[in-house]
Formats: sequence, C-alpha cells, structure tokens
Amino acid sequence: MDIKTNEGLIFRNQSENAKAPQFSGRIDVDGEQYEIALWVREGAKGKFYSAKISEPYQPKGKAKSAGGGDLKPKPKPKREAEDTDEDIFS
Repeated sequence: MDIKTNEGLIFRNQSENAKAPQFSGRIDVDGEQYEIALWVREGAKGKFYSAKISEPYQPKGKAKSAGGGDLKPKPKPKREAEDTDEDIFS
C-alpha cells in the first residue's frame, strides 16, 4: 500500500502479548519511510498514546538504503504533546 509524503497508516494489532503495541504501521516523513508502534497508556490526566518510531525492519545483509548508503538512525525531534477533544480511545 502506498503512503503519501508526510502521511501514514496505522492498524490495530491482535496480539496476546501484553508488551506488544496495540497499534502499528508505517509513516512517511519528508519522503523517508519509518515504522510506528503505539501503546495506549493510562496517566494522571487519563488515557494517552505512547509511540515508538523506528527505521523499517531490514533482514540481515540488507541494511542498505536505496541509494546504496548505510542506514543510520536519525536524531529524534522533540515535540510537545497536543491536547485534543477528539475521542480516539473508542
């Protein structure tokens, strides 16, 4: 499935493992593809999502980008969480 630049797709997981993310998918940031995993957490102010973004899985021996260079982790940008009135935990 094609993902447009600066968009993504996230799906609900059906895992029995309590540590597995409840949602996972792929996102595109400025033309670079990443995997995203989301966990629903409970905090002092209610439910929220905890996210992990990582380089796409590469089987051993295939850790090269399309341009031939080695894949290296990119610095993680720091962003503030946004409050929303939308009910996303249904």
